[in-house]
Amino acid sequence: MKNIVAIALISLFSVTFFSCNKQQDNKLQGEWKLVSRPPGQQDAEYYWQFNEGDIYITYLLDGETVRDTCVNQGNYLVKNNVITIAAPVVFCNYVTYDGDWAIEVLKSDAMRLRRDASNGTITYEFIKD
Repeated sequence: MKNIVAIALISLFSVTFFSCNKQQDNKLQGEWKLVSRPPGQQDAEYYWQFNEGDIYITYLLDGETVRDTCVNQGNYLVKNNVITIAAPVVFCNYVTYDGDWAIEVLKSDAMRLRRDASNGTITYEFIKD
């Protein structure tokens, strides 16, 4: 009897855990505009696009009409309120985006991510574009 209860609890936990990760991933889908720009990058608009496991990070300089991809695209995974970006370590306007980003806020139209880096904490705020 104890085994049945333990198996039932583990199954319930697993279903809940995986459905939460899937819900977060569903909210991420689409294009997000970065509203808190990286330090020293006030002349560019940044966009992160999430598309079923792939991420594309682009920017648009003031006065330009074509976005630059920064050669910064790769895969991402959502797990336990963390987005892990597996993109090449390439600096896009002196900023790199690979690694783990803690999800502080994720709504249908707004998102805030935090990354703890060796030079301090980076917090980015996005709106759904």
